[in-house]
Amino acid sequence: MKKHVLEAKKRYQEAQYKEACKLYEIAYQQDPESLESEDYFFWSNTLAMEQRFSESLELLDKVLESVMDDPNVFYTKGALHFQLEQYEEANKAYERAITLNPHDFSAYREWGLVFHFMGQYEAAFEKYQQALTLDPGNSNTYLNWGNALAELGRYEE
Repeated sequence: MKKHVLEAKKRYQEAQYKEACKLYEIAYQQDPESLESEDYFFWSNTLAMEQRFSESLELLDKVLESVMDDPNVFYTKGALHFQLEQYEEANKAYERAITLNPHDFSAYREWGLVFHFMGQYEAAFEKYQQALTLDPGNSNTYLNWGNALAELGRYEE
């Protein structure tokens, strides 16, 4: 069974996501109890690469049954909810990710995008600023920050 998981991870690294998903499914069908939270996390990421966001979220909930304080899980949940345009859920997930790891600039940046898409430009601006404090050279964050300022009509800044 573990051979299927190891092969699935190898296929993931080779960007063969459909094959990796099949291998995870085989491993789960053979012995679901032998899959560890890390396996579910990697399987979830594989499903996300296949644009299967809802299924990916279900697997992350399995991960959270045993690993309740991993900021990466909440960051990933935020990204998946964002893809599904479930902005309130994405907001909650990023907030939890930041609570667990307040030094993750990308979580602040992505959280800012959530607020941006919700039309809450001041909140988006604040999250982008926090991201830039942690990673001042990130050009994508500067672009998002500038877009939020434009939406606020603050062109001079």
